[in-house]
Amino acid sequence: MPYHHADQKNRVAKHTVFKQVAGDAIADRMEALSLEVRGMSDPQYAGLASTETLNAVAATLKATRRKIDQIFEHEGFATSPACDIVLELFEARSRSAPLSVPALCASINCASSTLIRWTNALELMQLVKVSSEGSDGSPANIALTEKGYLKTAQALQLHLHE
Repeated sequence: MPYHHADQKNRVAKHTVFKQVAGDAIADRMEALSLEVRGMSDPQYAGLASTETLNAVAATLKATRRKIDQIFEHEGFATSPACDIVLELFEARSRSAPLSVPALCASINCASSTLIRWTNALELMQLVKVSSEGSDGSPANIALTEKGYLKTAQALQLHLHE
């Protein structure tokens, strides 16, 4: 008799879990349909993916950022101006076009004081090199080191597989 009682409890627990999972799936589908219906009348909601899909994208983005932080061996790197700097310098390297401090500030939309502070940190990490100011007063150029190029390439590679 006790075995029968335990078996019945187990079935009830499984049934409850199934109901919850099925309920969650139905709720997610209803939310997706709700967004679709709203999109028909409100352009703000048009084309939005379901919350389930967007949650998966958010989780992937957060995981990728953590991996980028690991590549650059600096917590918060992926969300700092430093990340924008190395990405811009990566693109500049492929164009064989050196970037000056003012040009880099303009391209990543940051103040020169912010750029200089992060550039100093990136130099200490041996990820960028800064050429000295020209004798004609031209601004210094900033470029990725080989280490900076390889780490940026590894970080970009993550986006191909996530």
